[in-house]
Amino acid sequence: MSSRPGSSDGQGGQPGATPKSDGVILLYHGSPEPRWLENAEWMSHEVEAALPGVAIQFACLKEIEPSIMDAAQRLAGAGVTHALVVPMFIAPGGHAAKDFPILARELSARWPHVQFRWTDVVGGWEEVARAVGKGISSRL
Repeated sequence: MSSRPGSSDGQGGQPGATPKSDGVILLYHGSPEPRWLENAEWMSHEVEAALPGVAIQFACLKEIEPSIMDAAQRLAGAGVTHALVVPMFIAPGGHAAKDFPILARELSARWPHVQFRWTDVVGGWEEVARAVGKGISSRL
């Protein structure tokens, strides 16, 4: 696991590794529960393993650390120029309607050299729904 919450080092974890120009922020609601943090770290490492050329960070809304600004700072500091923000939510709601547009503007203003793009919440992705169905099927 990483030595700090929410991150790989943005360079593949290898000393002297080539900086990655693409990054992903997995954006969660967050929880102060330690088990929650362990799961978010696990998910980040799984995504990082699937995308070896991409710097992966996870972040949380509100007062839970690491914040989206922390994650964006790490990506920008590692040389990332294209970042995909992936809201790890089951369904869109108040955060998607109110908070995400504000955060998107703040990210672009603070790091204008990084192109931030946002996906829909993952719960609306067909491939996620199929993966959930497959996971449930394997447990029946």
